Amino acid sequence: MKFKFKYLLFIIPVLVGILVLYFSLSPKSVVVRKVNVSSGEITKSVSASGFVKSSLESNTSFQVPGRVVNLYKKEGDFVKKGDLIAQVSNEDIYYEAESARKRKDSAQRVRDIYKDNYQNETDDVGGDSQYNLNVEKLTDDLRYLDNLYKSSLATLKKTYLYAPFEGTITSIPFEIGDYATVSTPIKLSNLISLEFQADLDQEDYKFIKLGQEVSIVLDAYSDEEFKGKVYEVPFYIDEESSTSTFKIKISLENQNNRIVKGMTGDANIIIENVVSDRNLPFDAVYTENDKNFVWTVDTNNKLKKQFIEIGLEGDTQTSVISELPEFVVIPSSQAKDVKEGYVASF
Repeated sequence: MKFKFKYLLFIIPVLVGILVLYFSLSPKSVVVRKVNVSSGEITKSVSASGFVKSSLESNTSFQVPGRVVNLYKKEGDFVKKGDLIAQVSNEDIYYEAESARKRKDSAQRVRDIYKDNYQNETDDVGGDSQYNLNVEKLTDDLRYLDNLYKSSLATLKKTYLYAPFEGTITSIPFEIGDYATVSTPIKLSNLISLEFQADLDQEDYKFIKLGQEVSIVLDAYSDEEFKGKVYEVPFYIDEESSTSTFKIKISLENQNNRIVKGMTGDANIIIENVVSDRNLPFDAVYTENDKNFVWTVDTNNKLKKQFIEIGLEGDTQTSVISELPEFVVIPSSQAKDVKEGYVASF
């Protein structure tokens, strides 16, 4: 028994060693999936979040302060350019206009009476020449006072607030009886002419140009894409912006008027696209020492990497310039953990 036990103590480590050596020398296996080469358009884009706003909107204020005496429109009303929205009362401006009118009317009467009294009795005022000089002076005085009156009327007109363009009133910050100043504006927006304003990160700014096509996905319509184009690229960052991003303006096709001001979403700005007949999923290509490779499987079902030349690296696919092997696979493990000679397991 002691003799057999000694042999077992010797045989067991040997068997373990043989097993360890076998598994260490046996090729490792890795799960892979075959990918198909496709053809079509490859798109590379830059993404930016943003919101829908009116391309034509303004904060319209009274040009003079005063007490609100009339509101001819309310929030939500549609107005045309020139429509009267509201009126304030400013006694100083009113009395100035009234005083200017009275002075003008008085000068008008003085000239008319002078002409009635002396146009046929010019000798009483020194003759025709003197009469004409006096009429001319009275006319100049009248013209001066008439201009003052017209100026006061122009100032009085500032107590009325008119729509500067066609749109919808989205905010009226006062009611009748409130005191309105030049810093309490009515907000007016054209809700038909809309745009998408996107906050673009600084590192993506260099890729953006006017006229680039944009695909917009709104949170309200997450399963749809709306088309647009970049139509304004700023040359500065808004210093008051907390995000230090560029505000890119994008035209928006508002089909059936389903899009409304304030909707949020994401814009994919297409910066490059190509049509290729050799396209691979982006994760099928891996880079090593600044060179690009794909994994393929040889006749012994072992992995082998093959160098390739690539074209455009798009959002989801990469175009390949060089010839591709017939069998391209993607290992389930990260590329750095995979080595040539591993056995492919499908």
